[in-house]
Amino acid sequence: MSKASQSECDGDTPRAEPATTDRGNPKSRLRQEDVRDVETYVRYAFERKGKSCALGRIPEDGGFQGELTVELTRTVEGLSKQDASGAVAAQILFAGWQHKHKSRAWPWFKNLFRQCVRSCPALSGLESAIVDGPISAESIEACFDAAFVRVEGVDDSAVKAVRLNRIESIVVWLASVNSVPIPRLIERVSERCWEPESDCATADAEILRAVLALGPQAGHVATAFRELADSARREASAERLRATQLEEARLEATIRLSNESAALDVAREAIAVRDQELRTLEEQLLASKDKAGDDLRQMRAGFMKAASEWLEMLGVGLAAYNKDRSNEEFVSILADHARRVEVRVASHLEMLRSGGR
Repeated sequence: MSKASQSECDGDTPRAEPATTDRGNPKSRLRQEDVRDVETYVRYAFERKGKSCALGRIPEDGGFQGELTVELTRTVEGLSKQDASGAVAAQILFAGWQHKHKSRAWPWFKNLFRQCVRSCPALSGLESAIVDGPISAESIEACFDAAFVRVEGVDDSAVKAVRLNRIESIVVWLASVNSVPIPRLIERVSERCWEPESDCATADAEILRAVLALGPQAGHVATAFRELADSARREASAERLRATQLEEARLEATIRLSNESAALDVAREAIAVRDQELRTLEEQLLASKDKAGDDLRQMRAGFMKAASEWLEMLGVGLAAYNKDRSNEEFVSILADHARRVEVRVASHLEMLRSGGR
């Protein structure tokens, strides 16, 4: 935030306009005890001009339920246009918030606040930012962004008061309707509106002055800041725990990756050994195949040579037999065996010549 914007959030300029009557009396024409119904309450709230308009109790049968009537809406529209700095809406919501869990008037006060925001020129643009129910962090920031929008037509002298009232309206709505924790809102307002003093002594003096000015309410503020500090400590502790868990997870992942890398190296070495064994076996098979082929060729050549010699010797025997056939029985048996040998040897020789097919 710029110094100019920050200065608009600080300072001693009051946000509320001085309460006056037609005769210049600074006191309100209506008192709290004069409020009997919604019409008198609306007049009372706007006559307070940004001061507290809380009620000690909600009048029974005063119409503080449901939607605003058409006549009351017109009244609020007219009075809101006279609320130049937009100071009344937040005070109305404060008043209703006090009775949120005590009566059924809370929805009516919310409707009255919305109508004030809708009708007051100083609060233009805020209605679209306020929503019911839970709200996200992004929506909270959008509400603050809407509060900081410069309203057209506002005199420079009134810019600070208008901005502060817009911020107050947003903050009270976020706290009372959206249930945003007070410490969180204090933190956001501090970050976006308040700039710490550079002079520590001056800052300490101003802090003490502000606390003493609060009186008995200082205890509530102290509690809120303690909750804010406790929340910050819890968040810091949670962040440290998350950081520790992430570091442990990172170390565990690193160890697991290292182990897996080592296992992968072992697997690669085993695969290399198996590849070498397969190559060796393949070479051995090729060598065995070549040796078997050589052996077969040698056996084939030797058998062919022997068979040729057997056939030659058989031919010589048969030739001798043909010359002397005196022993007919011997000759008959010899002739029969010779024919068989001749046939078998010839058959084997043919197979060898054809490559064993």
